[in-house]
Amino acid sequence: EEIQNKLVELEKLLQEVDKRLSAAIIQKNESIHSNQGKNLTLMESQGINPAIPTGTHQAFQLLPQNRFVQDKKENTQKNDRIKQQLTDLENDLQKINSQAKLVREKTQETDKIESEKEKIEKRIEQLKNIPPDDLYARALEAFNKLEYSNALTLWHAMTENFPEHSLVSNAFFWQGEAHYQMQDFNNAIEKYNRVIEQYAQSSKYPAALLKAGLSCFSLNNNKEGERRLKELIEKYPNRAEAKRAEVFLHNR
Repeated sequence: EEIQNKLVELEKLLQEVDKRLSAAIIQKNESIHSNQGKNLTLMESQGINPAIPTGTHQAFQLLPQNRFVQDKKENTQKNDRIKQQLTDLENDLQKINSQAKLVREKTQETDKIESEKEKIEKRIEQLKNIPPDDLYARALEAFNKLEYSNALTLWHAMTENFPEHSLVSNAFFWQGEAHYQMQDFNNAIEKYNRVIEQYAQSSKYPAALLKAGLSCFSLNNNKEGERRLKELIEKYPNRAEAKRAEVFLHNR
């Protein structure tokens, strides 16, 4: 608001300077023509031919013209400075508006995430009395129907409400798979890493290494992706996941 007010003030000042400059030009021209007319009359009355330029006559003519040119130059420079100030302020205002837009978008995104988080928490609370095996089965059924958001909620409810269950590592892996299918590779990696870091004895461990590596490549994090796939090949050389990793690395 302060910048906008400053813009208005500078625009008014620029308009006032333009008016004064125009008035000064008109007044200066009238003064020049009036003085020239008076001097021509005086020269003629004294028998001086005004058609013959003399040093004094030339100097007399040049003096007001030079003064006029100087005034015009100064006013032009002042106008240019004001215009530059206006341009700078408009650029600042544009930057502020862009930043404000980003803040609004970030706030809206945060609000949306918080809203979704609240919905998930309520859903988990509603599902707390459902047996873990039923939750797992319903989540897998939703996944096979391509209902990935619903599957994620059910698996999340299982891991939150029954963290010691034997299928928790599988549930984390399948959450990663749901995110992977949705091309949400960052969250996919986070779920695969839960299996890799916390459940080394899980049957899903080799598959988690494979899909974590492939997800890294999808995000152009090739160094980390290659590290994961080579770790898989080294630890489980005879597994189908390792063979797939070898083919992928060979063909990339």
